[in-house]
Amino acid sequence: MDSKTKFSQLIQFLAKECDKQLDHLILPIFKELGDKWGWDVAAGAVEYHLRTRKGRDPFPTPFELEITIKKLLGETAESPDEVAGRILQSVTRFGSPNGVDAEKFIGPVGWEVVRMYGGWSSICQNMKVDQKAIYFSQWKGLADSLLKKAEVQKIAGTLSGGAFRGVDSCPVYLEANLQSEAEE
Repeated sequence: MDSKTKFSQLIQFLAKECDKQLDHLILPIFKELGDKWGWDVAAGAVEYHLRTRKGRDPFPTPFELEITIKKLLGETAESPDEVAGRILQSVTRFGSPNGVDAEKFIGPVGWEVVRMYGGWSSICQNMKVDQKAIYFSQWKGLADSLLKKAEVQKIAGTLSGGAFRGVDSCPVYLEANLQSEAEE
């Protein structure tokens, strides 16, 4: 059996398990995943969802499958759009009482955005339907800042041989300050 057929069979089986009728309009979007990442990889992501899903888990969206593909391939780099999108999606998917499941789905960067925004309950209770675009934009901005900060810390931690503790512990900063103090 070729990988495209395997993907097709797995996605149909997963849909059946989730009591989801696959619409002919969504199938081309799933096909794009196979074309983009390879059919073996796309089938692996569907198989991962089959193996790890709980009985009440909904059918994964193409976006969620792509996130799974990236995780399986070891691509951990997130975009601010992905982070904000997972937060927005989680509000309707999990709701206020399911913060634990939402946190797992949203991920650490997104959960930090949630924390900075007043917490999960606050977001679920205060977000109005007509304000989704505003919230998305604000969450995207926070996520962008956090992702950039994490990248800087990763680079600085590599330079200093350890965890980054702020600008004043960065070797480049320390060296520049030591030189300026010696010149005085």
